[in-house]
Amino acid sequence: MAASRSRSPFPALVLVVVLALAAAFAPGYLRAAQTLAALQDGDEAAIASHVDIAALRADLKRDVARALDAHYDESGADAAAKSIAAMIVAPFAGAIIDQFASPEALARVTRAALEGEPRRDFPGLVAFAAARGAFASWDAFRVRLDDGENATVLQFGRRNGLDWRLVGVDLPADALTR
Repeated sequence: MAASRSRSPFPALVLVVVLALAAAFAPGYLRAAQTLAALQDGDEAAIASHVDIAALRADLKRDVARALDAHYDESGADAAAKSIAAMIVAPFAGAIIDQFASPEALARVTRAALEGEPRRDFPGLVAFAAARGAFASWDAFRVRLDDGENATVLQFGRRNGLDWRLVGVDLPADALTR
């Protein structure tokens, strides 16, 4: 009787795990590159499809509120003064953020920021996102836009399975206090 040869399921299992991980994480890098390309091109329709505007606005409003709190704390303001200042400043800050966090404004800001910078092509943006991107968690991906200590960081969040959207921006520490 011929001895039957059994194959180990290990290589197939490893392949399935690798493919599953690639399917789960590669879209984060790809979406970051697509978003950077849309911003670079000033393509407002593409920006709108790559950015969760409501989440971006909420993130920026939290950042401004924290910066204002830090400013009031540094200036020695008491709780009553902080409350009054917040009531006066918050509506203006909210209105400015609402205007800034739109596809049109994001395109304008990006064009101004990239003026004089060499244009990157899409594969270059994928490499850029891969080199400067990292997963913060299963559903959060971050891309640093510069190498400095005070880098701007784009935050992407997983939406509906494998879809990723820009949901926040971490501005340099001193960006809101200049």
